[in-house]
Amino acid sequence: LAFAEQACEQDPALFPGRKSYSMVVDVYAKIGDPEGAEAVLWRLEKIWKAGNAKVKPDTILYNVVIDSWAKSGKREAHKRAEAILEHME
Repeated sequence: LAFAEQACEQDPALFPGRKSYSMVVDVYAKIGDPEGAEAVLWRLEKIWKAGNAKVKPDTILYNVVIDSWAKSGKREAHKRAEAILEHME
């Protein structure tokens, strides 16, 4: 994603869309890295809030990250999942 984001500085049409970000979040979730999944989610949300309406995170994306935390078995998982859920409201 970083490469694609850098490329869009020269040509904004190359900016990755929500689907690209969703695929990366899904990969992080599937390999058991909820921190990575959450980091991409917040990055996407930041880009959306900066004015790129094409990348607005959807409910499914938030749920993938919450599920990733829930399945991680990490000590802080419940707090992170709950924080994301509250952020959605």
